[in-house]
Amino acid sequence: MRLARLHHAVETIDIGTVEEAPTQLGTWMAQRSRWMKGWMQTFIVHNRDPRLLLRHAGLGRTLAFELMILSMIIAPLLHVGLLATLLARWLLGVSPWASGWDFWSLLYLGIFALGYGSAVATTWAGLRRLERDDLLLVQLLLPFYWLLSAAATLRALHELTNRPFHWSKTRHRPVSRNRLRLPAPARTGWQLFAGR
Repeated sequence: MRLARLHHAVETIDIGTVEEAPTQLGTWMAQRSRWMKGWMQTFIVHNRDPRLLLRHAGLGRTLAFELMILSMIIAPLLHVGLLATLLARWLLGVSPWASGWDFWSLLYLGIFALGYGSAVATTWAGLRRLERDDLLLVQLLLPFYWLLSAAATLRALHELTNRPFHWSKTRHRPVSRNRLRLPAPARTGWQLFAGR
């Protein structure tokens, strides 16, 4: 965002990393909390003077920043809120099957379908592109992953307010190169068109 405020562009490198993802819940929680806390700090720092942010970055970049960073922070909490509301309505007998399809029932189910459907679809598309079909069925556990992300978000918020300068470190095991399953380099649109 600092580069965007200086009117520079940033792109990603299309290559896999060679570090191993955390395999223990405590290690994963520390990593995810650290990421969330970083996004929170980034959001706060750049919004200290919103008019200056708008002047530096322009309307499009400012809106993209606000939407992307804020959605990463609040999405896990909204997920828990939506699930809790759906569960409460179901336990109180206010499910659409019991009371008919009112506006709120349609809204909840629409958000539920759109959120889960788009997340699963993009994850599956990425796994197919990486030729990792062995991980497709595991993606059905994404709702539980998002609950853990909500816990990490709450932990990050607690750390931000009580220990703003503390950063939980993530310990990674070294990964040998022959254990890696790196995908083949992505072909460009021209290479696909030309049949290469």
